[in-house]
Amino acid sequence: MLSTFEEFLLYVTIPLVALFAHKEYTYEFSTPKYAILCIATLVLAVYLLFKLVKSKKLSFFASPVHFAWLAFAFVAIASTINTYRDNPYFFRQSIDIALYLLLNVVLAFYFSSRFNDKSKIIKMLFVFLLTGLFIAINAILNFYVGYDLSFLGKVGTPFERGSIKANIGNVIFVSNYLNMLLPVALYFLLSLDVGALSAKKFGSALIVKIVALASAILYFDVIVFSQTRSEYLALVIEAILIPIIYFFFIRKKEDTHAKELEKKDPKFLKKLKSLRRITLAIFAIMIIIIIVVYNVPTTFNNYGTFSMTQRFSAMSSVSSMDERFLSWFSTIYIWKDHKILGQGIGTYQVYGLYGISDLVADNPEYNYGWNNFKRAHNDY
Repeated sequence: MLSTFEEFLLYVTIPLVALFAHKEYTYEFSTPKYAILCIATLVLAVYLLFKLVKSKKLSFFASPVHFAWLAFAFVAIASTINTYRDNPYFFRQSIDIALYLLLNVVLAFYFSSRFNDKSKIIKMLFVFLLTGLFIAINAILNFYVGYDLSFLGKVGTPFERGSIKANIGNVIFVSNYLNMLLPVALYFLLSLDVGALSAKKFGSALIVKIVALASAILYFDVIVFSQTRSEYLALVIEAILIPIIYFFFIRKKEDTHAKELEKKDPKFLKKLKSLRRITLAIFAIMIIIIIVVYNVPTTFNNYGTFSMTQRFSAMSSVSSMDERFLSWFSTIYIWKDHKILGQGIGTYQVYGLYGISDLVADNPEYNYGWNNFKRAHNDY
């Protein structure tokens, strides 16, 4: 069971990690965020250790997924042995990434073990939702005005993707964060179980639904003008999976809750269902409008300087696929030198070019997609 102290610490940590950005400390936006999370985790660890010594009882929840992720973290740490042997100067960065991965695994065990109260989970998700709403509003200002709401001030030229910092620092990560929160916003929009937020009165439920509606619309809008192709693909997958998950899994629980609510307050249930229909209809209409205005020349896309269809076309272009195949297959050549432990997590920016040159030498057709992937994402 989550204690009041833990709950308070998380309420402080979540917005700090998500929103902290300052010109003096954010050359790399992630660095102070990692620092804040590490400090909060240390405080939690000391607190839980004190409780463990006092109670002398250790219990935790874990699934096969937890242990698979834990195994991956240990493999990542072991891989840094070869980094130290081949390039000791780069070892510090590689081991830092591996240890941070382990930290995330430990936090996964913590959340699964301590969050056994649905109301507390819902409250934490709502805090995440609010951070996303702030970031979405900030991203809109970044893109259309070139100004940031936080301490960053002027961040770039209007209508430039690179201007989108929005407390996170990178347009790809901004759209990624909001896309991860989009299903959360839709949950609050669709769910009849709003009691977890003490929304027992219709006015409170209305506020929750309006915040969720505004968040979902703005999240989608930012994802669209961020022009991140992987997030466009994720939207398509979400559009398929979310209805399936809702109708086959979530709806059963919703029906159970609706029956309970009907016994207690049928009028409230009727209003709640009407509110859900209205907000869902508004969301659907706004999604259609956003898709249209960003695919025809309008003020919103600087009169046709970009469109969703163009980005989708670029995703399937030969050059785009060749670049990705080149970066993916080059890792096989890097792996050949260290087949058991690997070259080391986070080292692609150092060894990627060696792998690419070997790949192109054996397969000249990939020379067309040559690129310097020094900041490759998903670097395992």
